[in-house]
This record gives sequence, structure tokens and C-alpha cells, in this order.
Amino acid sequence: MIVISAAWGTAFTLLRWIPCYPVRAYWELSLMDAHCWGFASRNPVAYMHVFVSQAVSTAVLDSIIFAIPIPLCFKHDTPRKTRLCLVGLLILGSLYACLVYLSLTRRDLTPPPPDPSSAPPSAWST
Repeated sequence: MIVISAAWGTAFTLLRWIPCYPVRAYWELSLMDAHCWGFASRNPVAYMHVFVSQAVSTAVLDSIIFAIPIPLCFKHDTPRKTRLCLVGLLILGSLYACLVYLSLTRRDLTPPPPDPSSAPPSAWST
């Protein structure tokens, strides 16, 4: 599980740290020969695909990691104090998971509007 989480973290970290080639194309929208991907994609549909895949994979990994300590609650040799602490953590984790899944189902998955800062200066003077 550690290897999967590390690979996932590395992949999405690289998508955030190196959003375009050259990197300055992320804030310099006038560069037409740049290649942007992931969260910096200029295609709204591609951006939403990356956003949804990141959100769903985060929720799945969180759920798997959340389920790891559940068997300790059912072991007969687990001390009562440890069992109560685990139940408290499981309740908090369940609340967190429910809120994450609720936010994913309630989110408007239409592509975001274009960045207003990329509008020409004449658009702001009217």
C-alpha cells in the first residue's frame, strides 16, 4: 500500500510542479508553442478529467488506508482502551469519507470558465 500511495503521490505532485513545458507557459498564456497537461491544460474537458481522476483516486486510497486498522477492533486480545480509541478514529474517518464522497457527488463537474486574467486589457476598460 505504501508503494501505491507513493507512486500516486509522485505522479500527481509532478503534474502540479511541472504543469507545462516550458514551465513559464503556466503563467505566460501568450506562449503558443507550449505543451500544458493535467491541471494546467487549456482544454477544459482534459482539465476536468484530471480533476475527477485525482479526486476519485484520493477517495479510494483514503478508504483503503482507513480500512487497514478495522481488524484490530475485532481481535480478542486488543485492550479495551485501544479498541475505544480505534472506534473513535473509525468514526472520525467514516465522517471524513462520507463528506468526501458527498462532495464528489454534489460537485458540478462542468469545466471551469476561462481564466479572467487572460482577457485582453481592452475587456477591462469597458
